[in-house]
Amino acid sequence: MPPVTVFSFGGPRVGNSAFAERVEGNSGVKVLRVVNAHDLVTRVPAWVAAPPSITSDGRWWDGYEHVGRELRVNSRVSPFLKPDADPACCHDLEAYLHLVDGLGGEGGQFRANAKRSLVRLLSQQRSNVKQLYVSKARALGLDGRAGSGSFASISS
Repeated sequence: MPPVTVFSFGGPRVGNSAFAERVEGNSGVKVLRVVNAHDLVTRVPAWVAAPPSITSDGRWWDGYEHVGRELRVNSRVSPFLKPDADPACCHDLEAYLHLVDGLGGEGGQFRANAKRSLVRLLSQQRSNVKQLYVSKARALGLDGRAGSGSFASISS
């Protein structure tokens, strides 16, 4: 089997313990799960009631588990996103990419020299971007609707 690598952004638990053991065992599959600390999707499903026919181990439940290694990001660390960003923002791929780009700052802070375009973030998550950056973007004609451009000049 050829090598397989999975990069998962905001994924839920995907299988039971047997599935997790198989993936993490000798399958050769490498999994990196990128998880926003405030993304509800990454916490479900937790467990389900198992049918009586498959509870030979005496458990009445069968839990879902994550597979692979976790890379945890936090939408509240971004200087551009509102700390009370709504659940849709916490699960948005553009927000995830923005947060991964900001990893690595001193003391867990958001990297000041992150390169990912904030115009894209603004176009996807306008209501969750701090008003200061929305106003600066509007003043520069970068309202985020054009889908191109960079916030590099307005982040200072």
